[in-house]
Amino acid sequence: MINFNDEHREEEKSEQENALLKAKIVQKDGYIQAHSDINPKIENQFLKNVLAFEEAEEKHVYEILGVNPNDFPPASCLSDEELRLKFELLIQIMSEHNFIYELAENLPISVAYRYLTEEFLYEFETVLPDGCVCHVHGCGGDCPGCFQADYCEIKDEIWSKEDLEAERLKRQRKNGGSVKGEGE
Repeated sequence: MINFNDEHREEEKSEQENALLKAKIVQKDGYIQAHSDINPKIENQFLKNVLAFEEAEEKHVYEILGVNPNDFPPASCLSDEELRLKFELLIQIMSEHNFIYELAENLPISVAYRYLTEEFLYEFETVLPDGCVCHVHGCGGDCPGCFQADYCEIKDEIWSKEDLEAERLKRQRKNGGSVKGEGE
């Protein structure tokens, strides 16, 4: 049988530890809501998870996945079957390391593979604490410059076809070259 005093002391202990964890998070430029109605034990676990994420090491994605980028040659060097197999292998490896593939559903494999092997593998990501996942959606919020804009339904809610094309042309003129998303 648990004594009320023991339960009360355990709650006070959690509250004290929470105050310390909050101070550590704020010290790392984090923000913590001043007052909370959350159970101290639940808040304690949440704060520990936040701190573990903040203190986690950052590495290139290919290092986290344990792959050599050279094992994934450019899409242009692969047959359709080789491309499909390499793409499926990369998605499987990502899944095994808690990276959830969520690029546009109707994105051609060649475009997705090009993004994953030429950009995503070289990005820096936080080494995720156990149980955490990383959603790979490829969206940077810049529809006119996005590699998957032509296949994305969400951009249709934000941009009219005319406005998107006008912005792409404006950027193309400004940069004197081609614009991502066109003809990929």
